[in-house]
Amino acid sequence: MSRILSGLEDSCLAYIDDIIIFNKSFAEHLQALRTVFERFRVFNIKTSGKKLTEIAQSKITFLGHEISYNSYSPADRNIRAMKEFPTPTTAKEVKRFIGMANFFRRFIRNFAGIAAPLYELTKTNAKFLWGTRQEEAFIALRDCLASKPCLAYPRDREFILCTDGSSLAVGAGLFQRSEDDDNKLVAIGYFSKALTDSQKRWSPTHIELFAMVSALRFFRATIYGNLTRVLSDHKPLTFLLKHNKIHDNLARWIVELQSYNITIEYLKGSSNTVADCLSRVTRPSSQFQEGSPEIDDIVEFPRCLVGFR
Repeated sequence: MSRILSGLEDSCLAYIDDIIIFNKSFAEHLQALRTVFERFRVFNIKTSGKKLTEIAQSKITFLGHEISYNSYSPADRNIRAMKEFPTPTTAKEVKRFIGMANFFRRFIRNFAGIAAPLYELTKTNAKFLWGTRQEEAFIALRDCLASKPCLAYPRDREFILCTDGSSLAVGAGLFQRSEDDDNKLVAIGYFSKALTDSQKRWSPTHIELFAMVSALRFFRATIYGNLTRVLSDHKPLTFLLKHNKIHDNLARWIVELQSYNITIEYLKGSSNTVADCLSRVTRPSSQFQEGSPEIDDIVEFPRCLVGFR
């Protein structure tokens, strides 16, 4: 299919035999439809009439997602399946539930941390004991998706990345200011990663730096080319980034950070970076200047280092 639709990536995407055609105007959409149908005729591709009912729609369902012009969310069918999923009684059922939830983990803040008690039941030779922690994790994931979370599409403007680390996992949230209201943040996506047993023994600063590097790697394709403000509630991290003598294990991450067009800001008084980001950063960026009572340190890498990407 990629060969058949080659050159149409700006208005058409395909996943195996599922195709979505998208345009900014109705006239452009008609032209794109003609082009795609002509390709099908040339390559003798036949389509089902039942699957051609969603034409010129402002909102469609594609690959388990409900997609509109400015945002996307889990499809109603998938949300219903999550809401109706019974409490697991075997490790196999836990794996099935995790698999369903994992498909939408980009919508869930701190997915890895929330799901950790469930993952414990899927380990080899693990005894199946469904306790309070597992029940709370199951309900939390189910309720989160039942609320039908939405994510916005990334725009060509500044990003705000809020990172955080804990003894169980690292995570981050990527945001941008709304085009309609500059005082409002919209979520672009969430990232989380469970720590291994050896990583759990790292120092808090080591974990926080790992959270920052991991999040930047995850969102690299999205933020590439745009200035990104990275916010962290871990003040020792700002001292580490300015220090000349750094442990070898951390030095390579510091060098990697220099490949991004970022500024790193310390957000004072945060108990939860992502949650605090939502409450504190929803104000004009002009208030985040030197001497602000909330930002104590800012680390900005030279623009010349961007060429190292």
